Amino acid sequence: MTIRRIDDLAGLVSLSKRDVLSLAGRPGTRIESRHGGLWVTQDGDPRDIVLARGEACVLDRCGPVLVQALDPALVVVERPANQGARAPGLWQRLTQAALSA
Repeated sequence: MTIRRIDDLAGLVSLSKRDVLSLAGRPGTRIESRHGGLWVTQDGDPRDIVLARGEACVLDRCGPVLVQALDPALVVVERPANQGARAPGLWQRLTQAALSA
């Protein structure tokens, strides 16, 4: 078994059976199995997610994530867009409106 740690990588990762991918989870991070079965678990989340080929999950919290290959697998990790680039939130829009009035 090999453990690979990635923090900011996004893209395609090849795993042998029982290999583990360790990554820093962020809300919006998408994990997809292109080939093989995957077991996904995230710190603080009581759920264990099992993905078959073609299935994906989207993380809803920050924290360490482990992705283990149940078979030889190809994993796609897609990171969310830069948080600073997202649309302004309600508080920011209200503040801008008050300042421009």
